[in-house]
Parts: sequence; structure tokens; C-alpha cells
Amino acid sequence: MNKEKLLKVNLWLSKYLVYSIPFVIWIVTWAVNLTSNGEKYVEPKTILWEVLSWNFILWFFLLVYFVISLVFWGKFREEILTSLTFSKERDERESFISGRASKATFYSTLAILILFFFLSGLHLHIYRKPKEEAIDGKRGTITIGYSFNFVNSAAKKDIEVFDHSKNEKILVIDGIPFTQESLLLFLILFHIASYHVFTRSKNLWS
Repeated sequence: MNKEKLLKVNLWLSKYLVYSIPFVIWIVTWAVNLTSNGEKYVEPKTILWEVLSWNFILWFFLLVYFVISLVFWGKFREEILTSLTFSKERDERESFISGRASKATFYSTLAILILFFFLSGLHLHIYRKPKEEAIDGKRGTITIGYSFNFVNSAAKKDIEVFDHSKNEKILVIDGIPFTQESLLLFLILFHIASYHVFTRSKNLWS
């Protein structure tokens, strides 16, 4: 199978992934309801359950293949992401605007990533010490620290960087208070939105 035919097959599979989402949500909701009543989980012995289950398995493995193809196959990535982001380059002028917007989007996304990297390890505590621990009548204290780890260890999450449990807290910043999933989703949406904003305004955010 040549690349053109394989590209067509992949595009067809991408449509299957989209149109199958309601059925995936259906069986996931069904499975959650089976375990939400506190009773022992018993898998339904129905044809509908079997069909939805096999569809979910097929959908999941095709989704893995789809994501890997997006990363390693440039032509497929261009076809899918162009449709997903509603990007069009019908002439040289639009190609020029798209190039400038892509450059501006790259820098704006990079700036957001640098900000997230800085905030992720920042520890800033502003607090008041107990009266008996005041120095020259001053109780206000600021503690600043930064942590950096290559491995996200669950055990380290239970260790406080600064122990100020006895103090009156005014401001406490221990990294970014959002989950990894929400941050990644924000970056994806920000990346797409900023590209469209830059394609429509040459001087915005300059």
C-alpha cells in the first residue's frame, strides 16, 4: 500500500474515531453506572454490551495509532491539524500570513511554557509568626524556594517544602495548583487560539 492510499485509510479512520465517540461515551457511562451502586460488578451478557465493548477496544487502539501517526507522519499531521484548526492557505498571501502567525504563535506558546516552568517549582510563603516568636515586634516573614525534579515521585508530594503549620498564612504558592491534564489542555487550546488571533491581526500582542 503506497502512502497516498494509506493516507486515505488514515483519514477514514480519523472519521471513525470522531463518529464513534458517542458510542464510547455510552459504554463508559454504562460501566460506571454498573459500579456506582456499590454492588459487585457483573458484566452484562447482552449482544449490545459485546458490540459496544469491542467497538471501544477497537476505538482505543486506533486512537493510539492515530496519535502516533500525528507525531511521526508529516503529511497526515498536516491534513488532520489543518482541518482541526480550520487553517487555510489558498494563495501566497495567505501562506505569508500563516507563516508570520506560526512564528508569533511559537513565541507566545514558548513564553507560556517558560512561565509554567517557573511557576511549577516556585514555593512562596508569606505568613505571620506567633507573637512569642516575634523579632523586635515584627512577625511578618517571607520564605522563597524552588524545587526541580526529573521524576514525579508520589512520595515527595507528601513532604512539605516549608513547615509553617503553626504560623498564620497570608499567601501560599506551592507550584501550579492545576493538574497536568488541565495544563496540557490549556496549552493546546491556547496554541490554536493564538494562531487564529495572529492570522487576523498583525500588530496584536506586539
